[in-house]
Amino acid sequence: MTRDLLAKKTETRLTGWVAIAAFWFFGVFSHGHFMGSDEVAVFEMTRSLAEEGNLSVPEMQHTAIGIDGRRHSFFSPGQSVLALPFYHAGRLAERWLPLDAQRVLRGPPSGYGNYTFGGDLSIAFASLFSTLAGGILMAVFFRFERRLGASRQSALKATALVASSTYVLMLSTYFLRHVAEAACLLGAILFVFRYAHGSGPRDLLAASALASAAFLLRVPAGFAAPVLAGYIGWAIWLRSDGLRRHRDAARAVLCVLLPLALALAAFAFVNQLRWGNPFGSPMVDQWSRLGNPIQIGLRGFLLSPGASLFVYSPLLLLLPFTFPVLWRSWRAEAIAFGALCLSLLLIYSKFDGWEGLWSAPGPRYLFFATPLLLLSLGPWLDRPSSKLRSGTLVVLAALGFFVQLVSTGVHWGSVPALANYEGFETGWEFLFVVDRAPVVEMARLFFSGGPYDPWLIRLGEGWLGVNGRPGLALALFAAWAAGLGALVVAIRRECQRLDSVD
Repeated sequence: MTRDLLAKKTETRLTGWVAIAAFWFFGVFSHGHFMGSDEVAVFEMTRSLAEEGNLSVPEMQHTAIGIDGRRHSFFSPGQSVLALPFYHAGRLAERWLPLDAQRVLRGPPSGYGNYTFGGDLSIAFASLFSTLAGGILMAVFFRFERRLGASRQSALKATALVASSTYVLMLSTYFLRHVAEAACLLGAILFVFRYAHGSGPRDLLAASALASAAFLLRVPAGFAAPVLAGYIGWAIWLRSDGLRRHRDAARAVLCVLLPLALALAAFAFVNQLRWGNPFGSPMVDQWSRLGNPIQIGLRGFLLSPGASLFVYSPLLLLLPFTFPVLWRSWRAEAIAFGALCLSLLLIYSKFDGWEGLWSAPGPRYLFFATPLLLLSLGPWLDRPSSKLRSGTLVVLAALGFFVQLVSTGVHWGSVPALANYEGFETGWEFLFVVDRAPVVEMARLFFSGGPYDPWLIRLGEGWLGVNGRPGLALALFAAWAAGLGALVVAIRRECQRLDSVD
């Protein structure tokens, strides 16, 4: 095996360890249950697919009667399909695990009406889907950092910072579709980048497949299409010598169009089955909700203490310093990243549900902007450092981890009532009041005794019908910490192997 092939194999193995380590790290914060109606609606499609072979759901928010007479969710079934292995794992656990182990794993029952949030093994297992998607997202992020020229050490450091001190950590504990969507979109951009800088047209095929998968996960992923199409067009123009090599350009375009056509066909087929219209649906009709005064959304996403990108991911405050480094080395990519985030910011600021509540705290509709913009962190870390720069990085990372800790540590579903958010007469006004912002309220609850939410803490505390098992919870935490340490050692060993090859 040549040195180049050995290095490529080892780098691929290192990427795999990064994915596993991120998944393992996120796992300790897992709730083991759902928090809101959006998660339940997506899961109910999984349950129906597994048990009945259709996409029907019970009567709940964001559902309607379809052309087949069944009730359907507005949401795309992409994640519902991908979550099927998790659902079946839960069903197998119901058959094979002792009853006591089942009671412990399923957690306390919760829900109301047709909404079941927890107390079900299939839900407990399905809740890990986004945790796995978060691990994959971090692996893609690491690989992209390396492609942008970041050293192995800086790429690993940037990945660890994003995983532990940004919004990525929080949303990786929710069964929402944003994390899987972001993994697909970031992977798509990475493959376009690879093609633009020398790889074969198969990477364009992979890029289109991932972008199309993002659309099948969330219809609003289509908002990324214009900028992504522009970036792909630039890559094809670059590789085909300004389109003078007609055959190369035609082959590249075909690689882009084939997965897109298959995805649109799948979308049209499912839409026709559910709504009797290949492209129209209640989700597509959400376009009519893009009438919000844009200044409200802009202020909320950028400046509000309750929903700002910078509150939930303080590392983004480094952008005035990190982004110029990306601009100098990779101008086309910097333009694409900036244009994509700006377009999403403007579109979602016009959405009358821009705040994304009550499904999860934070700017979840702009989730993708966090890992995309922080790709500039790795190359910046390779530049000469100073005590001021290092100290600023440590403070922002610590602040970010604190935000993630209190936001995942406290049961979000209890916060609106405990914080009396319903007492605000003008809707989401509390998002713009510092001492009433969700992070502040969750911090108060975190330091005053909860209610705490991670499954491991609940195991130690116990719930109705199940006595607290602090000894078992502590032992499992110790096992988790030992496993995380072992994964760090494995990553170091892979780095040493790569160093020896280099």
